Amino acid sequence: MTPASFLSTYCLIELAKSVEKQFPCASKVIAEDFYMDDLMTGADTEDDCCQLQREVSTVLDSAKLPLRKWCSNSEFVLQNMSKCVNDPLFVLDIGDNDTVKSLGLQWKPIADLFQFEIVSRSMEGTLTKRAILSDLNRIFDPLGFLSPVLVKGKIFLQQLWSMKIDWDARLPLNIQERWGKFYEDLERLKYLSIPRKAIPERTDIIDVHGFCDASEEAYAACIYIRSQSSDGKWHSRLLCAKPRVAPLKENTIPRLELNGALLLTELTQRVADSWQINIHQFKLWMDSTIVLGWFNSQSSRLKIYVANRVAQIMDITEVSQWNHIGTQENPADIPSRGLRPRELLTARLWWNGPTWLESDEKDWILNPITHDDELPEVRKVKLLLLVIKPLNSILEHYFEWNCMLRRVAWLMVYSKYMRKKINGPQSLTISDSDEARKSILRMV
Repeated sequence: MTPASFLSTYCLIELAKSVEKQFPCASKVIAEDFYMDDLMTGADTEDDCCQLQREVSTVLDSAKLPLRKWCSNSEFVLQNMSKCVNDPLFVLDIGDNDTVKSLGLQWKPIADLFQFEIVSRSMEGTLTKRAILSDLNRIFDPLGFLSPVLVKGKIFLQQLWSMKIDWDARLPLNIQERWGKFYEDLERLKYLSIPRKAIPERTDIIDVHGFCDASEEAYAACIYIRSQSSDGKWHSRLLCAKPRVAPLKENTIPRLELNGALLLTELTQRVADSWQINIHQFKLWMDSTIVLGWFNSQSSRLKIYVANRVAQIMDITEVSQWNHIGTQENPADIPSRGLRPRELLTARLWWNGPTWLESDEKDWILNPITHDDELPEVRKVKLLLLVIKPLNSILEHYFEWNCMLRRVAWLMVYSKYMRKKINGPQSLTISDSDEARKSILRMV
């Protein structure tokens, strides 16, 4: 049997293809901006948004797939939507403090802010490793805004894994208390409000900056959008982030920082595809001079683990895109180490990046890249000097053919013995004489 979700998605894609020439904008939105049965899209201006809404409605109504529960952060757009008398929920009546939920994300349309709903943990039942995983997965954070907080929960779960506790076994009391305090602290996140717009006002002047870092427990990457408003002021806002817990197998910090650079490269690729920006326009930052040194080394000189990851990074980015930044200014240091919820609320470095991102580029004071003379994970170069002595002189010492043939044949037998190709001395054979004869003729 064919799943209904597949059929509905297939219908939307085919419908988008059928109107690609007549309604190109609506076709692109229908094909790319549906998530399950929710449509989340927008436009640069209010007039364009109204036009897009009418086109999308026309196309979907023609296929008997009418949309309802329309919502917008613009009062002008809501007022200019065509009304459906028979459906009171065709356009949602949104108040100042009302939120709209889609795929776990809570959006406050009037203020145009994202918020998070933290459901209080039930105290009933036994606290197990499975229950902790369930608690952690209740918080849906697709863009990684809460990475510095949630990564501490993931590290906690990894520690339980290393203790080899069964999924449904009751956890020790000290662990239950630690998790209870952590989850209780998570409830502070409901006071967090995040501006939906990464670019405060419409502009064509934007930069994309990516940062990565690592600690012994985790490594992370984050991306910021830097834009210039009409009054010439620069703004910087967090676009997305991605943390990963370090593997249980011990790894060096430079290797973890290299994994952070690879994670940033993958995140950069997804942003470039989504925003349709040339990936080589991104500026990438890290505080590891060792990894930057690897980027500037010949891959053949690096050990396999490092060489493979450097090759993956250089397939997507260029060496000139990577820059050095101090640890104190690196926002990716925050999700690699973790923060408490109360600290996240006021962490300006996390939400806006380094302060110099909001100043003119000519005022930036960049850290020069200093490469260590001896990088780790580099294969040692062994120099081998060979002196080749011409063998033609052997012909000058022998005047009798058979004598020279026997001597050369014995030399070849001894050579085989030294290379362990034969067990020990033996009498000359016809094949030994033939090999010696060929060697002598090659020297002539």
